[in-house]
Amino acid sequence: MQSETPGLAMRRKSGGKHQMAACCFCKKRRKKCDGKYPSCSACLKLGIDCTVIDPPTGREIKRNYLEILETKLQQLTTQLESATDVRKESSIEEPQAQNPAPSKSDLAQQVGYITLQAAGESRYLGESSAYYIAKTISESINCYTTKPNTTASGIEEAEPPQTVFSRPSMKLASSYLTAYKNYVQCQYPFLDWNSTVTMFHQVMNDDSQDPEALFFVYIIFAIGTQLLEDRTQTSNQRSYYEKAFENIGSVIGATTLRAVQAYLLITVFAQKMPDGSSCWQTTGLAIRTAVALGLHRKPYRNCDANLEDLRSRVFWSAYGMERINALVLGRPFSISDADIDAPFPQHSEETRVACHVARLRRIQSNICTFIYKPAHLLGNPEDIEATRVQIVVELNDWMATFPFKDDAVSTFETDNWSIISYHNSMLLLLRPVVLEVAKLRQKASKEALDWFKIFTESASAICINYKNIHAKGKLSYTWLAMHCCFVSGISFIYCLWLDAGLGVLKWKRKSSIYETINACSSILYVMAEKWASACMFRDTFEQISKAALCHLEASSEQPADISNGGLLEGAIGIDHYLRNLSSQQNQNQTDGMAFAPPSNDVLEKGTDGQISDSLWEFLDTTGDRFLRNIFYDMEDNLLL
Repeated sequence: MQSETPGLAMRRKSGGKHQMAACCFCKKRRKKCDGKYPSCSACLKLGIDCTVIDPPTGREIKRNYLEILETKLQQLTTQLESATDVRKESSIEEPQAQNPAPSKSDLAQQVGYITLQAAGESRYLGESSAYYIAKTISESINCYTTKPNTTASGIEEAEPPQTVFSRPSMKLASSYLTAYKNYVQCQYPFLDWNSTVTMFHQVMNDDSQDPEALFFVYIIFAIGTQLLEDRTQTSNQRSYYEKAFENIGSVIGATTLRAVQAYLLITVFAQKMPDGSSCWQTTGLAIRTAVALGLHRKPYRNCDANLEDLRSRVFWSAYGMERINALVLGRPFSISDADIDAPFPQHSEETRVACHVARLRRIQSNICTFIYKPAHLLGNPEDIEATRVQIVVELNDWMATFPFKDDAVSTFETDNWSIISYHNSMLLLLRPVVLEVAKLRQKASKEALDWFKIFTESASAICINYKNIHAKGKLSYTWLAMHCCFVSGISFIYCLWLDAGLGVLKWKRKSSIYETINACSSILYVMAEKWASACMFRDTFEQISKAALCHLEASSEQPADISNGGLLEGAIGIDHYLRNLSSQQNQNQTDGMAFAPPSNDVLEKGTDGQISDSLWEFLDTTGDRFLRNIFYDMEDNLLL
């Protein structure tokens, strides 16, 4: 049978039903796609690639992907046929490099040969070996990219320059160790500090080549450089990180307490990198290894008290890290609370904050279970309300007993951190109520509107306290902090936008609105100065906040007085459930930026009506349905 002509094939291709599928760009924005080939009208107008989802693989590919491949194949075939005069002897004439440095792939293969037994023979474990697992973890963290990343604002985040490894001086090494103890050990005391100090001296004084000691010491050094970067201006973070990973194979090669500690150290390091989404993977490894060791259960026999306490500290540190990362990313937990009966660590000066953090994570875990329980299991409205109130009572008790310090060294010992954590838990608890109010509007119940007011106040409190904690020089530059501040700011703006049609938020000072927005904006600007990838969050917040303020200025003015505070007294029906401590903070605890309504020039600029594609990609990769829902709502009604 004679083959079809190219023109006929092309006509069939462009008219096929598969080509009429909506492209990814239009799907994300819930817009009608005309399905034109090779690019729909919307993508053609914006000058972007028109992509669709390939059903067999689930990959996002260009609409004319097959045609591109066929053209490329034809070009390569032509080039191959024309290359008839190939000199085979060229390979012989090439001089071989003498003593070449081992590549990463060679190193992976060499380290694949690890000793399974003390007196046993070396065996190659291939892709299931400890090194390959470590290599996968390292790549998933994405700490050092091989090519520049272009952010939503067009800024290229280039790969940090490679540095030649050199062991730090004893003075610098001691500062790294002290920084880790002050800033990390107080919240997550999963390391036995005496053993850590011993390994430190083995490496620094005795020049030990023990892989386990080298891994733990140098990963702590890498974390220390993150903590002291602004003060010491060191550029050794990458070299310490890579030195640690050269020695990780023997640490995670077996299911041991050391392996769990190694995964947790990797997580601590990753949390201070621009993209912390990989933390969920490493904390998952930590939790599963801990469960395999039985750390989640109460010991059924007496053992050494120090070892039992260390096992408890390791498990609850892993639990706390895994819970907060899963909550932020909207992903499932690795273990159910019903399967845990491990005791909390012994209360001491070293663990007092850590024990409170573990308590908070259990409450937040219960909140998540309560929120995402199947609808038919939620019970009647009275039971739901009773559960919600009970959780708030638990949060109030946690807040009232948090052991903060007035002279705190670490972020996690400040009163601001406890306030942020409290109000962040309130946001998590009240998300369904806000979505209910958004759906019902004026038909929402009085109880729902009362909770809506509390949600708004909590969102404001988080932004203000992040600004206060930055003014104290205690801001923790982590991906989680950036995400928390961004979500709180967006949630606050969403509540303002909803209230334009509800009129239930009565402010003592209208400047509180601008104070909150400016506080969030300033923190995102600080984060963007440190990480170029944070520009996406900063620019998106600026765009949406300007549009919201324009919307507010156009709406009717609310009465205001000159009193201090947040919402008017009595505006919240359940005031005793809300610890509005942030509004009582000393107003001079700022970084010097004045809080003031934006100028008319700013308000008149408005927005370009588009949210960056990078942000949509971020929302698609997370399971945060609340954030996606409010963005869809505001984009369709406020930005466009």
